[in-house]
Amino acid sequence: MALGTVTRKELREDLRARLRDVAPEKVFLDSELNRWLEVAQGKVARVLRQVRPELYRDTDSGSDTTENTYFTVASSVAAKIESLSLSIDAGTTWQNVPLIDSSDFAAKYSNSLYTEYFGVVTGSETVKFNKALANPTSYFVMFLRKPVEMSTDGTALDVPDEYQELVIQYAMRICPKIPRDPNLDASVEGQLNSLFREEMETVQIRAGKDKSGEVA
Repeated sequence: MALGTVTRKELREDLRARLRDVAPEKVFLDSELNRWLEVAQGKVARVLRQVRPELYRDTDSGSDTTENTYFTVASSVAAKIESLSLSIDAGTTWQNVPLIDSSDFAAKYSNSLYTEYFGVVTGSETVKFNKALANPTSYFVMFLRKPVEMSTDGTALDVPDEYQELVIQYAMRICPKIPRDPNLDASVEGQLNSLFREEMETVQIRAGKDKSGEVA
């Protein structure tokens, strides 16, 4: 489910209205505006995954009672995984498992030194991890997902509504048909930097509570 309520059509109409005021070319194709909005959503989502990871945290579970060495995560789930690592429930503890490309798997797995340090293989459609890192018959994984693509006009923005303005401004910023606007650049950078400052303050507060013995 998307994090926002504003649809792609509403975003595109907002973006088109703003661009008409500053662009030397007055005609913008829907496909162009859709593309710029998708790029902008991806940029803002990448920042939010760093500063507010809980927004894009997702889970999956499954089972395999065969003698296969690996669990295979469904392709529909694998397509959503964005993070560089999965957290795997190993019974009593969570283990962060690095994702490695399938082309590297054979060489690394042949070296026994690596078998305890990675358990996930990524390919174009599959994600696997070593059963030794989890319960032999079932798994539960936690990961950071990609934002939902705005594939139709009715699809909502997968960024909280409070960041809608940032998405619109970033889309304007990357539009190749308008000259760079220093004020727009400053506004976008200021909003992005503000997100990082908020996260740093949150981390410092949590660290202070940990030292004092308070529960965060």
